Amino acid sequence: MSFWNKIWPFSGNDKPCHHPQLLSHEPLVRTAEEMEGYVKWSDSLPKRKMLDWIRESYSGWCSDCDKADLCIDFMDMASAKGFVIHFQDKDYACREMIYLFEHLKNIAMKKEYVPYLSDVKVFEKRCWKETIQRHYLKPSIHLPQINGKSDQRYGNINIELRFRDNQPLHLKFLVTPYNDRQFTQPLPFDELFEQITEW
Repeated sequence: MSFWNKIWPFSGNDKPCHHPQLLSHEPLVRTAEEMEGYVKWSDSLPKRKMLDWIRESYSGWCSDCDKADLCIDFMDMASAKGFVIHFQDKDYACREMIYLFEHLKNIAMKKEYVPYLSDVKVFEKRCWKETIQRHYLKPSIHLPQINGKSDQRYGNINIELRFRDNQPLHLKFLVTPYNDRQFTQPLPFDELFEQITEW
Protein backbone atom coordinates (compact mmCIF):
# COMPACT_ATOMS: atom_id res chain seq x y z
CA MET A 1 0.00 0.00 0.00
CA SER A 2 1.36 3.41 -0.94
CA PHE A 3 2.39 6.16 1.46
CA TRP A 4 -0.63 8.35 0.73
CA ASN A 5 -3.16 5.52 0.61
CA LYS A 6 -2.25 4.60 4.15
CA ILE A 7 -2.96 8.16 5.26
CA TRP A 8 -5.91 9.03 3.06
CA PRO A 9 -7.47 5.81 1.72
CA PHE A 10 -9.72 7.78 -0.63
CA SER A 11 -7.94 9.53 -3.46
CA GLY A 12 -8.37 10.17 -7.13
CA ASN A 13 -11.78 8.93 -8.25
CA ASP A 14 -12.39 6.99 -5.06
CA LYS A 15 -14.97 8.58 -2.82
CA PRO A 16 -15.94 7.70 0.75
CA CYS A 17 -19.37 6.16 1.09
CA HIS A 18 -20.16 8.43 4.01
CA HIS A 19 -19.32 12.11 4.17
CA PRO A 20 -17.68 12.79 7.57
CA GLN A 21 -19.51 15.25 9.80
CA LEU A 22 -17.48 17.82 11.70
CA LEU A 23 -18.52 17.63 15.36
CA SER A 24 -16.10 20.14 16.84
CA HIS A 25 -13.17 22.37 15.93
CA GLU A 26 -11.26 23.97 18.79
CA PRO A 27 -7.83 25.34 19.67
CA LEU A 28 -5.46 22.63 20.89
CA VAL A 29 -4.68 23.23 24.56
CA ARG A 30 -2.78 20.73 26.69
CA THR A 31 -3.88 20.00 30.24
CA ALA A 32 -1.57 20.49 33.21
CA GLU A 33 -1.45 16.70 33.60
CA GLU A 34 -0.37 16.25 29.98
CA MET A 35 2.33 18.89 30.31
CA GLU A 36 3.65 17.33 33.51
CA GLY A 37 3.72 13.92 31.82
CA TYR A 38 5.55 15.38 28.85
CA VAL A 39 8.29 16.83 31.07
CA LYS A 40 8.86 13.42 32.68
CA TRP A 41 8.78 11.63 29.32
CA SER A 42 11.33 14.08 27.87
CA ASP A 43 14.06 12.55 30.06
CA SER A 44 12.96 8.93 29.93
CA LEU A 45 14.10 5.64 28.40
CA PRO A 46 10.84 5.18 26.41
CA LYS A 47 11.51 8.47 24.63
CA ARG A 48 15.05 7.39 23.74
CA LYS A 49 13.83 4.03 22.43
CA MET A 50 11.15 5.66 20.31
CA LEU A 51 13.52 8.20 18.76
CA ASP A 52 16.13 5.49 18.19
CA TRP A 53 13.51 3.39 16.37
CA ILE A 54 12.52 6.31 14.11
CA ARG A 55 16.17 7.11 13.34
CA GLU A 56 17.09 3.48 12.65
CA SER A 57 13.99 3.04 10.46
CA TYR A 58 14.99 6.05 8.38
CA SER A 59 18.53 4.76 8.02
CA GLY A 60 17.21 1.39 6.87
CA TRP A 61 14.80 3.03 4.43
CA CYS A 62 17.57 5.16 2.94
CA SER A 63 19.77 2.10 2.34
CA ASP A 64 17.01 -0.24 1.12
CA CYS A 65 13.39 0.94 1.17
CA ASP A 66 12.14 -2.64 0.61
CA LYS A 67 13.51 -3.59 4.02
CA ALA A 68 12.01 -0.62 5.89
CA ASP A 69 9.80 -1.12 8.93
CA LEU A 70 6.18 -1.45 7.77
CA CYS A 71 5.00 0.66 10.69
CA ILE A 72 6.62 3.81 9.35
CA ASP A 73 6.63 5.37 5.88
CA PHE A 74 8.98 8.06 4.59
CA MET A 75 8.51 10.59 1.82
CA ASP A 76 11.33 12.25 -0.11
CA MET A 77 10.04 14.49 -2.90
CA ALA A 78 10.95 17.99 -4.00
CA SER A 79 7.53 19.22 -2.85
CA ALA A 80 7.33 17.37 0.48
CA LYS A 81 9.53 15.39 2.85
CA GLY A 82 8.64 13.63 6.07
CA PHE A 83 7.28 10.48 7.62
CA VAL A 84 4.14 8.81 8.95
CA ILE A 85 4.08 6.42 11.89
CA HIS A 86 1.27 3.84 11.87
CA PHE A 87 0.31 2.76 15.36
CA GLN A 88 -1.93 -0.22 14.72
CA ASP A 89 0.96 -2.66 15.14
CA LYS A 90 3.04 -0.70 17.64
CA ASP A 91 2.71 -1.13 21.37
CA TYR A 92 2.76 2.54 22.35
CA ALA A 93 0.48 4.13 24.91
CA CYS A 94 -1.75 6.96 23.75
CA ARG A 95 0.04 9.44 26.01
CA GLU A 96 3.40 8.56 24.42
CA MET A 97 2.02 9.55 21.02
CA ILE A 98 0.91 12.88 22.43
CA TYR A 99 4.35 13.43 23.94
CA LEU A 100 6.07 12.64 20.63
CA PHE A 101 3.68 14.99 18.85
CA GLU A 102 4.60 17.80 21.24
CA HIS A 103 8.29 16.93 21.05
CA LEU A 104 8.31 17.43 17.29
CA LYS A 105 6.67 20.83 17.65
CA ASN A 106 9.04 21.95 20.39
CA ILE A 107 12.15 20.98 18.42
CA ALA A 108 10.85 22.91 15.40
CA MET A 109 10.32 25.98 17.58
CA LYS A 110 13.97 25.79 18.65
CA LYS A 111 14.88 26.02 14.96
CA GLU A 112 13.34 29.47 14.40
CA TYR A 113 9.78 28.26 13.79
CA VAL A 114 6.61 29.71 15.25
CA PRO A 115 3.21 28.03 15.64
CA TYR A 116 0.82 29.30 12.98
CA LEU A 117 -2.05 27.04 13.99
CA SER A 118 -2.68 24.45 16.70
CA ASP A 119 -6.13 22.92 16.66
CA VAL A 120 -8.15 19.75 17.13
CA LYS A 121 -11.03 18.54 14.98
CA VAL A 122 -13.46 15.72 15.72
CA PHE A 123 -15.35 14.03 12.88
CA GLU A 124 -18.24 11.59 13.00
CA LYS A 125 -17.75 8.88 10.41
CA ARG A 126 -19.93 5.92 9.57
CA CYS A 127 -18.57 3.55 12.19
CA TRP A 128 -16.20 5.63 14.30
CA LYS A 129 -15.12 9.06 15.48
CA GLU A 130 -11.89 10.47 14.12
CA THR A 131 -9.93 13.08 16.04
CA ILE A 132 -7.20 15.10 14.34
CA GLN A 133 -4.76 17.11 16.43
CA ARG A 134 -2.56 19.43 14.42
CA HIS A 135 0.40 21.78 14.76
CA TYR A 136 1.21 23.92 11.73
CA LEU A 137 4.43 25.91 11.97
CA LYS A 138 6.10 28.49 9.74
CA PRO A 139 9.57 30.04 9.79
CA SER A 140 9.73 33.17 11.91
CA ILE A 141 9.07 36.36 9.96
CA HIS A 142 11.82 37.98 12.03
CA LEU A 143 14.59 35.93 10.42
CA PRO A 144 17.05 38.17 8.55
CA GLN A 145 16.97 38.00 4.79
CA ILE A 146 19.74 36.19 2.93
CA ASN A 147 20.87 37.88 -0.27
CA GLY A 148 17.57 39.72 -0.43
CA LYS A 149 15.47 36.57 0.01
CA SER A 150 13.29 35.42 2.92
CA ASP A 151 14.80 32.56 4.89
CA GLN A 152 12.39 29.64 4.68
CA ARG A 153 14.57 27.31 6.77
CA TYR A 154 13.29 23.83 5.82
CA GLY A 155 9.83 24.96 4.67
CA ASN A 156 6.49 24.87 6.45
CA ILE A 157 5.97 22.07 8.97
CA ASN A 158 2.70 20.22 9.43
CA ILE A 159 2.38 17.74 12.32
CA GLU A 160 -0.81 15.68 12.68
CA LEU A 161 -1.86 13.09 15.22
CA ARG A 162 -4.97 11.09 14.33
CA PHE A 163 -7.13 8.94 16.54
CA ARG A 164 -9.91 6.51 15.73
CA ASP A 165 -12.32 6.15 18.66
CA ASN A 166 -9.62 7.65 20.92
CA GLN A 167 -7.02 5.08 19.83
CA PRO A 168 -3.89 6.39 18.06
CA LEU A 169 -4.05 5.77 14.32
CA HIS A 170 -1.00 7.54 12.93
CA LEU A 171 1.29 10.52 13.34
CA LYS A 172 2.42 12.56 10.34
CA PHE A 173 5.40 14.92 10.17
CA LEU A 174 5.55 16.70 6.83
CA VAL A 175 7.80 19.52 5.59
CA THR A 176 6.72 21.45 2.49
CA PRO A 177 9.19 24.02 1.14
CA TYR A 178 8.23 27.16 -0.72
CA ASN A 179 8.85 27.00 -4.46
CA ASP A 180 9.26 30.73 -4.94
CA ARG A 181 12.18 32.93 -5.92
CA GLN A 182 11.40 35.22 -3.00
CA PHE A 183 12.64 32.51 -0.63
CA THR A 184 15.98 30.83 -0.04
CA GLN A 185 16.53 27.21 -0.99
CA PRO A 186 15.31 24.94 1.83
CA LEU A 187 17.85 23.50 4.21
CA PRO A 188 18.43 19.72 3.98
CA PHE A 189 15.65 17.64 5.53
CA ASP A 190 18.23 15.17 6.88
CA GLU A 191 19.59 17.95 9.08
CA LEU A 192 16.16 18.59 10.60
CA PHE A 193 15.52 14.85 10.95
CA GLU A 194 18.71 14.41 12.96
CA GLN A 195 17.65 17.19 15.31
CA ILE A 196 14.13 15.88 15.96
CA THR A 197 15.44 12.37 16.70
CA GLU A 198 18.21 13.42 19.08
CA TRP A 199 17.74 12.53 22.72
